Amino acid sequence: LLPPFDPFHFFPSLSPPLSRFPFSREIQLPRSFCFVAVQLAAAALLSRCRSDRHSPISSALDQPIAETAGFVSKGKEAAEEEFQSIHNNKNSATRQSNMSISGMLKRNFSRVNQAMGLQQRPSSNNKPPKAGQHGNCNSDPHPVNTKTAPSSDHVRAKSTEADVQYRSWVGEHPSALHSFDQMMKVAKGKKIVVFLDYDGTLSPIVNDPDSAFMSEEMRAAVREVAKCFPTAIISGRSRNKVKEFVQLSNVYYAGSHGMDIMAPPRPVKSFDGNTPTVVMDKKGTEVLFQPAKSFLPAIQKILTELEEETAKIKGARVEDNQFCVSVHFRQVKDEDYQNLEEKVRSVLENYAGFHLCWGKKVMEIRPTIEWDKGHAVEYFLESLGLSNSDVLPVYIGDDRTDEDAFKVIQRRGQGYPIIVTSTPKDTKASYSLTDPSEVLSFLLRLARWRKSSSSSRSLNQIWGVVN
Repeated sequence: LLPPFDPFHFFPSLSPPLSRFPFSREIQLPRSFCFVAVQLAAAALLSRCRSDRHSPISSALDQPIAETAGFVSKGKEAAEEEFQSIHNNKNSATRQSNMSISGMLKRNFSRVNQAMGLQQRPSSNNKPPKAGQHGNCNSDPHPVNTKTAPSSDHVRAKSTEADVQYRSWVGEHPSALHSFDQMMKVAKGKKIVVFLDYDGTLSPIVNDPDSAFMSEEMRAAVREVAKCFPTAIISGRSRNKVKEFVQLSNVYYAGSHGMDIMAPPRPVKSFDGNTPTVVMDKKGTEVLFQPAKSFLPAIQKILTELEEETAKIKGARVEDNQFCVSVHFRQVKDEDYQNLEEKVRSVLENYAGFHLCWGKKVMEIRPTIEWDKGHAVEYFLESLGLSNSDVLPVYIGDDRTDEDAFKVIQRRGQGYPIIVTSTPKDTKASYSLTDPSEVLSFLLRLARWRKSSSSSRSLNQIWGVVN
């Protein structure tokens, strides 16, 4: 990943003896010495923090820098001997020694990166989703744990494999925090619009859906972002419920996966040709867009039946999200899950025009219409007059339903779809954040970047929204 360079430019004393030996794939001297050069440069860069000997960064760097510097100090003699031995192909032990040195350099380079905050250590629990697990309504989303504990060797092997897969996945979906400067270079001169999911993005995933509160720090960050950019929260919850959680008046809200939107006025055709989909508020400044309004009577009947059918299943929780009904099973025992799913399906069979899908430990019954979070993004952009090519939407979400919004942004060919996950998964997102704490850091940084821009204008200047 590092740019090619001439190692002898940095270590001229090694050039005369080493120039006699041809490089081989086993040796890779430029790569090894590149790690050394970068490490020493990092050490010099961080010398400012040396005045504080108790600095965690300073302490973390002591061992790798000392170990690497020790190798560099005897670099000429060691390199001459190793290269001569490998060139003559004397024995495999020398090659193993070379690999050991290379491993030491790479290991220390990783330590320096982690100490500087440039590299995250993947969790040993991170592992990719099983094939068919996502987007397959017939797969079992509530697996039973195995009884036999794996051996320590097996755990280490799986951990190593998971680390490799995670690093590969992050290479394709880099951290939005680490890539922030590059992202903002592209965003310069464009109109940014921010879209946010709620659960798992602004708040942590919790067992009780009524306790998914966002922190005051997150609320303040969203408020600051909304002062700088048009901001909308698109959630699977009902619009009123997510508004109660967020408690901000300078953002737009969309509930029920985009089927219940409060936004500026815009002419919209009805899906059935009869039911109005747009209702003006008292001031005439905002509208309520509800493309599935004709389904409301049936949804209320489904809600009542599900509450009755699942009442005796311990841990099951039925939630009214206005235009969809959610059945949470996060606290349902493994042996009870199959019975719960059968009851949900039996209720669904009595209602045409609805379908069943899964989220994170939740089943949802939704109207079968051509509308999702991606359509909600398009609706907001058009309603706000921001569907032009100079607009750059940023969408941050963690759930499967957010993929529809990611696809819309990818289709536009401009924007930043960002997935929130600590494990590899199939996604249309271009960037990633590991959890809500990183979402908080990203939002704060985004607001600071906007305020530092000379062309910064607040949202109330642009749209006249009350803070």
